[in-house]
Amino acid sequence: MRILLLMALILLGVNNSKLYGQDKMLDARYKGKEAALRMFIANNIRYPVDAIENKVLGYTLTSITITPEGEIADISAIVTINESIEEDISRVLQMTKRRWRKSDTIAHNQTFYIPIIYVLSLLGNDPIVDDPVKEKYEFVETVVVTAMTYKKEFAPENDKSIAERFSKSLEDNEYSEAIKCLDELIRRNPFNQDLYQIRISVNSKLNRSDLVVKDTQRLTDFIPGVSLDELID
Repeated sequence: MRILLLMALILLGVNNSKLYGQDKMLDARYKGKEAALRMFIANNIRYPVDAIENKVLGYTLTSITITPEGEIADISAIVTINESIEEDISRVLQMTKRRWRKSDTIAHNQTFYIPIIYVLSLLGNDPIVDDPVKEKYEFVETVVVTAMTYKKEFAPENDKSIAERFSKSLEDNEYSEAIKCLDELIRRNPFNQDLYQIRISVNSKLNRSDLVVKDTQRLTDFIPGVSLDELID
């Protein structure tokens, strides 16, 4: 079984230095506050086997909407990197259904955003995780899920190598291959506006107008009503 060859050690990381931050609206709605929610996610989330085997890594973002009565109204994937990862995040968030408090002072649904970063790296490497969204728009502090491998051949390609392949693909007018490189770089950093602009340009050359529109919308409406530029300022 390939997963045995990978010899993956799954580690769920919650940055303790951020565990007890400033009070947020979430603290009033979730039993145990944000710290308890992040710990619950870390204790129950998985790094799916197929994602590890296919060297899938990157930044995911999922919204969870809570009614004034403390019920889960909706769970939506906003940034995804893999179907089984998306399903597992939804599974864990559904498990929180009895942990939300009723509010007598709020008359409308509230949406909170859960960023989870999946990191696959060589054992001994301490991955650096960039978290550009700071205390904005009810974003929960990021949970990091890490899978370690002992062998270089099972480790994913680094960003520099992917960027070099992208440049070579452009030089050779191999636009489909260039898009694959851009897709991977965006999975790893969905907050890089330049990557979207470049992907829009390349997809325009491929006459993929639907994908051009999709990326344009992502830039102007990264989360409902908020552009990517507003989100990371």
